[in-house]
Amino acid sequence: MKSWLLLLFFLVGCNDAITTFEKIPEVKIKKIPVASKAEAKKVISNHLSFLTLLFQQSVDPYFNTQKWPSECLLANKIGELKESDQGLQFISRLYLGPDASPGHCSNDPAEVPGYVIYLYCQDEPFVYEIKYHHSALAPELKVNLCD
Repeated sequence: MKSWLLLLFFLVGCNDAITTFEKIPEVKIKKIPVASKAEAKKVISNHLSFLTLLFQQSVDPYFNTQKWPSECLLANKIGELKESDQGLQFISRLYLGPDASPGHCSNDPAEVPGYVIYLYCQDEPFVYEIKYHHSALAPELKVNLCD
């Protein structure tokens, strides 16, 4: 069932995609109010900077030890901001903690990364922050989610 709902997300528009994700209990969606596309770009860029710094600063400054194993650092894939006429999207594949927060790495080799998505569709008053743990579907997201 979840795989079908996620597949639907890739085939439909922004409002339908958000509605689809809202039906899946494991998905965390946060609406960040914005007044314009320029403000949405700033919000998403700030999140991109945060994630980049989080993993760049992977050495504990007090103890000079790695916070995460190198395999974990390599498995976390921070996306890039993509802009189109329809809106903005930023998709990263990251290990997430139990509360869906990034910066988590388990020693469990069976654990796989989830997704963190920031999505702004033209003429909407929100940037959507969508976080979810790995699903059986989990394809690479190469489509414009606002279409």
